[in-house]
Amino acid sequence: MEKRQRPTAEVDNNVGKQRYERYKSVIDQYNKAMEQGFYLEATTIMESLIADRLERLANYVAQKLEGLDSNFSYKTLGELTRFLNDEKQQPYLDEDLRKTIQGITEWKNQRNRALHEIAKLDDKEEIAFADLYEDAKATAERGLKLFRAIDTQTRKKQSQNK
Repeated sequence: MEKRQRPTAEVDNNVGKQRYERYKSVIDQYNKAMEQGFYLEATTIMESLIADRLERLANYVAQKLEGLDSNFSYKTLGELTRFLNDEKQQPYLDEDLRKTIQGITEWKNQRNRALHEIAKLDDKEEIAFADLYEDAKATAERGLKLFRAIDTQTRKKQSQNK
């Protein structure tokens, strides 16, 4: 099966404008979800946006590393953060990027709890559904902050390398 590849914005194509429009629509949906209390939906939206930025960054770093497959399109947050947290990639990431990626790695675990464990009982502690759902709200809010950080930093890195 052929690997899916994310399109790259070039001077002569419309990808940049399409990505801008998609992001705008997705962030509008995130805002609606938060206003209506759909925190799990908002969290999944942030996951998608963060993964998109990390894919771009991972593809950039992989191109710098000789002989490495640079198709990180449609990878999971776990795969992306493992790759970007590896010490071989550190020379290509500034301190702010490394801190943000570490924050995303921690957020990924928070996201897992919100999305994958909300219906599960824990034999060690009793947590009310309302408390778990309030945690999901905090997860979605933190996701937005991390998305803004990684988006700003990857755009900055992209403009520095033109």
